[in-house]
Amino acid sequence: MKLFFIITLLATKLFSEDCSAAINLGDDLVSLKGGWLFQRGDVIDWKDTNLDDSSWTRKSLPDFGKDKNVETFGFYWYRCHIFFPEGTTLPTSIAINLGKLRDADEAYFNGNKIGSTASFPPELTIDTERNRIYSIADRFILPGKNVLAIRIYSITPSFGVTDVPQLGKEWKVNETNVKSEILPILSGFIFILMGCFFGLGSIVKTPNKSNLFFSLFSIFLGFYTLCRTSYRYLIFEDFITSYEVELLVLFCLPILFINFFTQFLNIKRNKYTFAYDIFQVILILLVLFIGRNPKRWVFLIDTNIIFLLLPVGYIIYLIRENYKKHKKRLKLFFIGTLGLFPFILIDALKAIEIINIPTTLHIGFMFFLITISIQISEEMVDNYKNYQKQEGELVKMERVKTNFLFNVSSEFKSYLDRSQILIRELIVDKPKEKIVLERLNDLESLSGLMKSMIRDAIVLTQLENKKYDSFTERFSIKDLIAEILHLLKSRHKDNRNSLEVVIIGDDFEVAQNKELVFLVFYHLLENLFLYTEKKTKASLKLENINKYLIAELKDSGEGIPYAEQSDIFKKFVRGGKALEEDIPGSGIGLTLVKTICKHLGGNLKLDSSPGNGTNFYIQFKISPYS
Repeated sequence: MKLFFIITLLATKLFSEDCSAAINLGDDLVSLKGGWLFQRGDVIDWKDTNLDDSSWTRKSLPDFGKDKNVETFGFYWYRCHIFFPEGTTLPTSIAINLGKLRDADEAYFNGNKIGSTASFPPELTIDTERNRIYSIADRFILPGKNVLAIRIYSITPSFGVTDVPQLGKEWKVNETNVKSEILPILSGFIFILMGCFFGLGSIVKTPNKSNLFFSLFSIFLGFYTLCRTSYRYLIFEDFITSYEVELLVLFCLPILFINFFTQFLNIKRNKYTFAYDIFQVILILLVLFIGRNPKRWVFLIDTNIIFLLLPVGYIIYLIRENYKKHKKRLKLFFIGTLGLFPFILIDALKAIEIINIPTTLHIGFMFFLITISIQISEEMVDNYKNYQKQEGELVKMERVKTNFLFNVSSEFKSYLDRSQILIRELIVDKPKEKIVLERLNDLESLSGLMKSMIRDAIVLTQLENKKYDSFTERFSIKDLIAEILHLLKSRHKDNRNSLEVVIIGDDFEVAQNKELVFLVFYHLLENLFLYTEKKTKASLKLENINKYLIAELKDSGEGIPYAEQSDIFKKFVRGGKALEEDIPGSGIGLTLVKTICKHLGGNLKLDSSPGNGTNFYIQFKISPYS
């Protein structure tokens, strides 16, 4: 922060002087900070050079913020005595930059009017954001004593001078004013371009809406940043419209950010976030309907800042609750927030007129958005790679006219290749009897896998067409799981012991179609065998609650990428790992599981995050008559 102000000071080459001091104007600007004289009221003769102002109150500028003891509605004046040493060359082509004033003003130099903004008494709609830069005619400048007088009418209870006036060559005053806004204007355009980039990314391919909300937040923030500079006058024809739009954009920013963050963590929004959204919408409607009244605008801004604590607190709560689960994802977000927080605090204090320093929020948001964009960009690259792989698969499937035919033929080919190798070993190598039995068991397993694949396709088709001939039988859930595990260990040669099966309470019977229940747990457990290492810890918990079978299959594996989670239950769509490692499959297993759960009066849910394992939650009726 200190470095920023040092750089700003060096860039503008300002030096500070008090009123009544002798001034030698060169190419550098003079900052008239101290020695100002202040008086409430309005007498037009207070502009005169020879006025006795010794009884006026001395002040240093900026005279910023709300005076808790004195109301500043109405007229008041500031005077500054400026001395150009006699015998020296008088300055020419000079100007004064008074900064932003509240609200209407007139400026006089040695009793001569040099500029004004608005009329007296002013209307309720005054431009409070334009820097007052007034040229001082050479003929007005005198050797020795000169007097700069500023007449102000304030509509709001705030003193009018919010910046330190700068005196110097006119070209230098204008140049310094432009330079002071280069960084904010550049930042605004960068934010908008960044938002457009991620907006396009969200349209092409995205697992959720986090990219979209990040895009909108970045675009709105960029537009707000531009509105806080003189660039607003290139966008809008009048100040009032620009300020109303600025407020509308400002009140939308918290809504967009909360939506981005909840989507970023895959969290469902609750009633509190909806309530805050409604509150912000009310502020937006008030801007549109309360009329063009600066006092009410100030009230809305203060209210927004106070209630901004609610989303900030909520986000802190979400980070605390989800940090372990999303540690890798939140790392850059946390770094960006730490860098942003001081700038938010400074801008908030400036907005409610407690402090007055150059606006630096664009610097904080630049750091924040860059850190977040790094995280999102990496995920977009991964999403695009997975998208390309899936598109490649779709292209291949189109070549053989049907997605299913391609997947099935690929799996058949894998099984047949393995069968061919086993048969060749039996014929050519002529192994011992023990080896022969093992190879025959392997062939039987491959045959079973091919039969299962065909059965899956038939069952899925029948369920989708509502032609499945369902019949009920009673069976033990414990025996069914044991049967499935024995079959999987035999077929996949994976005698893993890292899977724990827990039946809460006593073993219970299920009165359902055994084939369908078998397929549900078979495919979920087969995915565990296929997509996790043997040493991966996993658990299957089953429970009978109110005549519903409740099951949770949990593993501590790599987890499912966010990009794949929205498509994982779609027919024929396979994950990136399956494509990379050439794991055989038809792409209908999880589609079948979800379809069966729905058919049995239940549902299937997924909870997974990269690096934190995968949880499947299953529930369906124990009996079709329950």
